[in-house]
Amino acid sequence: MKKKIFALFFAVFLFQAGFGLYYAISEHKRGQYFDPLAPSSEYFQHQILDAWNAPRAWGDLEAYNRAAYSLITRHGFETLDGQPSAWVTPGFPAFLALLYSAFGYHFFAVLFFNALCVTLAYAALSQLGARVFSSATGITTFILLCLNLRMSMFVGYIYTESLFVSILALTLYGAVEIYRNPAKRWPAFLALGLLSGFGVLVRPAFLGVVPVVALFLFFRSRGGLRKNFLSTLLYGLTSLSLLTAWVVRNQTLLGEPLVTTNSVYALSEGNQDFYKAFTFGDVYKNAPSQTPYGPLPPVLASENRELKDALFLRDQFREWKSKNSRFYLWLTTWRFKSFWMPYTADMSPRNQAISLFLWLIIFPAGLLGWYRNRKDPVAWLFGLSTVGLIALPSLVVVGPSLRYQLPAQILLSLLAATEYARIAARARVQ
Repeated sequence: MKKKIFALFFAVFLFQAGFGLYYAISEHKRGQYFDPLAPSSEYFQHQILDAWNAPRAWGDLEAYNRAAYSLITRHGFETLDGQPSAWVTPGFPAFLALLYSAFGYHFFAVLFFNALCVTLAYAALSQLGARVFSSATGITTFILLCLNLRMSMFVGYIYTESLFVSILALTLYGAVEIYRNPAKRWPAFLALGLLSGFGVLVRPAFLGVVPVVALFLFFRSRGGLRKNFLSTLLYGLTSLSLLTAWVVRNQTLLGEPLVTTNSVYALSEGNQDFYKAFTFGDVYKNAPSQTPYGPLPPVLASENRELKDALFLRDQFREWKSKNSRFYLWLTTWRFKSFWMPYTADMSPRNQAISLFLWLIIFPAGLLGWYRNRKDPVAWLFGLSTVGLIALPSLVVVGPSLRYQLPAQILLSLLAATEYARIAARARVQ
């Protein structure tokens, strides 16, 4: 039986890697991506060195590779001119740096590890569905996850999605294991906290999950109030320790307690695209010297351009938000609601059909499954984690985005599976 399960998940791994490669090739043919079949020397030149030698790296791929190369060459997180940088959080660049150091600068190293991360996430969630709810739920969870071709698409991207989803799934799996086994001692909480802390550094949206997991662990029915409080406190402090270290680093080197210098740009750019509520123009992509609020402040040779631009935009945004607080609240609410809707923007008709199909089979059934299992703490863990993943980006990014909706789809797949398993059971009885 174990050999069959291993063979099944090995097949999933091969499918994820194959589909990710296929999508990367198709994107290259459309002129949207580099050639994934190019020799490693060409990949190193165009995706690593060119990103490093550019004045700034604006696409996510270039920014991650640039930061990874900076780590490998022992520059730390720096810009080309030696200034400290916080353009991206360090989790995913550190992951890339580890892969490149071990296997060289190869796209396929990232592709295979992305496929492995997604396979581990699917295995953890499927087993969790089987152990907590029923074997039928576990099987249905596995089927729904494998049908998610949007997730398989990101396996072929050098983005955070695959690693983030695996950390998310393993964190919730570990939380349920601790909840169901009161004999678990402090090393389990410490390990879970470190995993969550790394998830925050991969993508700060994970901060929306940390308090949900903490509440889940605190309200265990066994263990006693004092023990539950101390163990939950250990988890929470450990989860935030890595982020705190990163923020302290930025305070020390940049003079500001920033998580990233990129967040204000994302917010201002997106609001320009959606409702033109707040606009500085595409400041960073084309690096113009003029914005609707006037010219960017001059920078001396010794000053950090990235930091100064970010602080300028942040201060302007705060001023705008204080003058338009009601509209900002409405815009944030609109963004939150939009994350629960089908996302089909900027897609081909085929991808629109796939996205709509996935939404139809996951979101309605997932919310219904959460309601029907409302007496089960695990259902609340997954449901509130989904809300947390969506609520935080609604405040700091701009509009509905597939990259931020995808983790919510993965979590809701398990809750949707409980509903489909219930329907199947009733059909068999009748």
